[in-house]
Amino acid sequence: MTAFWICYPTAWIIGLSGVGWTQQATETTAFFFLPILSKFGFILLDSGDLRRLNLPSVDG
Repeated sequence: MTAFWICYPTAWIIGLSGVGWTQQATETTAFFFLPILSKFGFILLDSGDLRRLNLPSVDG
């Protein structure tokens, strides 16, 4: 999951805002998909942690 967060500054640095190695469409696409992928990774990580808590059931 840390890899996704490292991708944010990397995408900015190599994009037009930084050194300009990529096109605007590539930078925009990266900033569109990075939040989706990082949130999906957080959901998987968090749901795994919640399963390990072994909380009592609400149903009884």
